[in-house]
Amino acid sequence: MKKYYSSFVILILLVGVILIGKAQNANASFVLTLDDLGTIGIDVIIVDDVDGVIGTLTSVGVSNTADASLGDGLISYTGAAGSFAVNFTAGASKPVIGPQQIDLVDLSITGAAGSLVLGLTDTGFIGSGIPSSITDAIGGTTVGTVLASGHYDPANVEFGLGAIPASLGPFVAPTQGTVEPFSGSASAAVAAHAGLFSLTKFVTITHTTGGATSFNNSLSVPEPGLALLLGISLVGLVGVGATRRFKGAKKE
Repeated sequence: MKKYYSSFVILILLVGVILIGKAQNANASFVLTLDDLGTIGIDVIIVDDVDGVIGTLTSVGVSNTADASLGDGLISYTGAAGSFAVNFTAGASKPVIGPQQIDLVDLSITGAAGSLVLGLTDTGFIGSGIPSSITDAIGGTTVGTVLASGHYDPANVEFGLGAIPASLGPFVAPTQGTVEPFSGSASAAVAAHAGLFSLTKFVTITHTTGGATSFNNSLSVPEPGLALLLGISLVGLVGVGATRRFKGAKKE
């Protein structure tokens, strides 16, 4: 019984190592978008320079801007997007962070009223095969309103609208035009999924007057290794309980 149980635990550990290795190396379409709602179409579509170049077809259109960040897992843009004249926007994903996380960082400035939707997505994350969770957290400052949402999609598609922990916000500056800090977080359960999945962030910035909004937004799922260790612990507890019951039955 002990020999069988030890072999079973070793097998699970080996599978965990393999999955972690795959999660760190897997990388598909990593895309950043900036969309001024006052213009027609998405103003800026960028694909990570390792995944594609200008003209790469994405689920929201053809990429029209070059990635300003070199290397795999980093994507950035500096420039205008509609009425938002100044934007410093960057995203990070695997293998730079994670492997089960994406981060969106932004500073957007307007000289007048306007609304801007920022999107960040990546595919090819690997599920642990046991129930998990997703956490969305944001913090920054704004002169207007900020609304964010995070999505875990087991269909593994770009900008997939799967599970939503909860909308973060809207965070509203009490006095529009005056810089105010904001922060928030939310979590949600994720069903067991052993296949690939995607992570997506959307953040909408609305200014009623000129000014700046800046933030850091992180969307994450526990790494496969942590989830597997939790699973191993649960298996161990069940095994110990079953062994004790078996020994107790023999004594009787």
